[in-house]
Amino acid sequence: MDDEEFISLLGPSGYEKTTIFRIIAGFENVRDGELYIDNKLYSSKTTNILPQDRNIAMLFQSYTLWPHMSI
Repeated sequence: MDDEEFISLLGPSGYEKTTIFRIIAGFENVRDGELYIDNKLYSSKTTNILPQDRNIAMLFQSYTLWPHMSI
């Protein structure tokens, strides 16, 4: 991926799109397999780089983290 590049996944509800992004961002661990980004292992059953140590951001579709706030 290049700097300032973004990725989106499209698909019907229930096809684990959010789970994929949560694994990439480091909010969930993989249960099977491995996640590599630029040939660097980010997540596996035995390895997990913390979210704050990844240069990755995730924009939530819903504002449920702060429902009392507005912009």
